[in-house]
Amino acid sequence: MTPESLALQCPGYGHRLRKYFAFDPEFVPLNHGALGATPRPVLDASNVLTLKFEFNPDDFLWLKYESKLNEVQRQIARLVNADTDECVLVPNVCNGINTILRNFEWREGDAIVIRFGSVDVTIALSIPAALQFRESLSGEEKINAYCRSLALAGGKRLAGNIGHTQVDQSPERVWTANMVAVELPLPSDVLPSFEIMRFIQVRLLALHKVYASAFYHNHRWWTRASAQVYNEISDFEKVGYALLDVCREIAQGYRRGPRL
Repeated sequence: MTPESLALQCPGYGHRLRKYFAFDPEFVPLNHGALGATPRPVLDASNVLTLKFEFNPDDFLWLKYESKLNEVQRQIARLVNADTDECVLVPNVCNGINTILRNFEWREGDAIVIRFGSVDVTIALSIPAALQFRESLSGEEKINAYCRSLALAGGKRLAGNIGHTQVDQSPERVWTANMVAVELPLPSDVLPSFEIMRFIQVRLLALHKVYASAFYHNHRWWTRASAQVYNEISDFEKVGYALLDVCREIAQGYRRGPRL
């Protein structure tokens, strides 16, 4: 099923959904796999919770927060078909990683770099609003069907525009979910460096108003494009042309920096 035919079953998908997100109208996002976007209804719900917290922080934190969080756990458990006590909500990636790191056997001389910051306790409580928003889009099955179909078609279009292969060469692209990785047309002597990565970021964001992640793997450069409900096939085309332009600039002379 193509993204176009699937869009007929889900008429609200694609660019018409951008109004529910706070994107710059000129920006084309294909980096959802790294930096997600929060729907406006979820932002509104989070803001309401923040105001309730500020109204009486002690009452909210000590008397109401735990019961609200438990209800969120129950909703998440139903979504992933798990027991409630098997679902753990962490404030952020760093917190989750810290939990894992504490299970390592550390030896003298090992070092960890950490940073501390305040935690917004209302974020987890806005999950019900996020679940309601996803349900308003016909639920998980339709969302994932649209995103995977778009990722497959978008990856093919991106590879065609760039003139290189996709990383997933399996039959029927079984390893492709909602993201696709396509090789970039960069010479093998262009090695990864902070300068190169920064150059790609600045050119894509400031000049072309698009973004998809770029990375170096197995002596080749790749881009990873993520499909979401607010994307359409034209977004992959725009990102592809932008990446071609940036790669030409690099190939013509922007070659510096040691191998990382």
